[in-house]
Amino acid sequence: MLAILIINYKNYQQTIECISSIKETTHNLKYHIYVLDNASPNESYRLLKKKYENDSLVSIINSDINLGYAKGNNLLTTKAINQKSNYLLFSNSDILYKKDSIKNL
Repeated sequence: MLAILIINYKNYQQTIECISSIKETTHNLKYHIYVLDNASPNESYRLLKKKYENDSLVSIINSDINLGYAKGNNLLTTKAINQKSNYLLFSNSDILYKKDSIKNL
């Protein structure tokens, strides 16, 4: 399974758009999206958690402190590997994916 790892910091709307682009362009691929809200001082975590609470393809994780990019991705990597992911895709939250771009990677 492919794990797509995204760190969010104060930009929940971009993160939602990124996730939407993944879902719209990733067909016939087994994947799971892991999003870490990196201690955003706004409502990012709450809004993301609410939006994806019933979505089996997306896990929203909260950090009480800003872990930075590397430690944040290390946390997501550990979660993904513990859930038996074979491949990891590190994505910025401002990326919009085009048709088959993830499959072609």
